[in-house]
Amino acid sequence: PTRGYAMSSATKPRRSLNGGTSPSDGRGRSPPREREMVQRNHRRGPSFESVGEATEDDDSVLGDGAPKAAQLSRAISRVEGREGAHQSSVAAVKGFEQKASQIAEAMKAQERGDGAIDKMVMHPSAEWRRYWDGHFNFIVLVYIAYTVPYRLAFDLPAMGGWYWFEFIIDLYYWADFVMCFHTAYWEKVDDGDDVRYVTDLEEIRSHYLRTWFLPDLLAILPVEYVKRNAQNIAVCSWSLANDPCG
Repeated sequence: PTRGYAMSSATKPRRSLNGGTSPSDGRGRSPPREREMVQRNHRRGPSFESVGEATEDDDSVLGDGAPKAAQLSRAISRVEGREGAHQSSVAAVKGFEQKASQIAEAMKAQERGDGAIDKMVMHPSAEWRRYWDGHFNFIVLVYIAYTVPYRLAFDLPAMGGWYWFEFIIDLYYWADFVMCFHTAYWEKVDDGDDVRYVTDLEEIRSHYLRTWFLPDLLAILPVEYVKRNAQNIAVCSWSLANDPCG
């Protein structure tokens, strides 16, 4: 019985590389051809096609048997990616600190009143400017986005209280247009990461005239008031009656 068991286990089919079974050579070993293929694949490691198909989340292909060049290239790319992200974060923090420092120095110089910075210069990071450029501007943009298409589609001009409210909006933009001639701005120094906080009124006005002056001017032209005057409803539009121009 013992000899019969040994014979049965020796002749038991063995599992091949492709998931099937292959007969042994009678001594519990694979045939020579199969052993040669296994040794060749082990020495060669995975193919370059398999390495190229490896993703960032799947490291199973790039194991110990992968080509050294592929392992080194992937390691270098990962290190460079981490270093690049770190350098970007450091540059952002450095830029923020640099801007905050320059603004603080400019405000202190303006408060001293020694003539270094004109009293008419406005700082974009001032507390009241955050509400001016942020909260109120957001309310105005939402109102315009909803009312302008409605009035154009149904030909319903603003009258009475709504006309007064839109007049206040126009005052807001006219005031903002004037303030742009006095608001300090940032500019890059020598095409690098460093920036300069410009507080000279002549430079501020020259910069605004070269950039956003013309678009802002076209946006605040009183076209609506000229149109109402031509239609003889410029005066009655201010009335708070139910049908002021009826």
